[in-house]
Amino acid sequence: MSVFAINGVRLNDDTGRVTHVRWARVDTDTNTWAAEPAVDPVIDVVEVIMGGDHVFTVFRDGANTIPGPRVRIDILPGGVETLALENAGKHQTFQNLPRI
Repeated sequence: MSVFAINGVRLNDDTGRVTHVRWARVDTDTNTWAAEPAVDPVIDVVEVIMGGDHVFTVFRDGANTIPGPRVRIDILPGGVETLALENAGKHQTFQNLPRI
């Protein structure tokens, strides 16, 4: 199992839903990026989660990076797959991540 982190998002102007993420695999032993973060469509995140890997958000707090909620798959009417956050706090939402 791998762990990935999202540190930026692109949102659809009409729906507010995430269309793309900036993310990469994380080295959980050192809490550092295992690769340079890249921008990919949501479907890539969905496939990683469906494959059994874990995806989390990370947020900047001044000079620090703090872990955020775990990302899960949400199924919209019509079967469209999108992303949602588990137990998101008021200030740790997709809308609070930097835009890409």
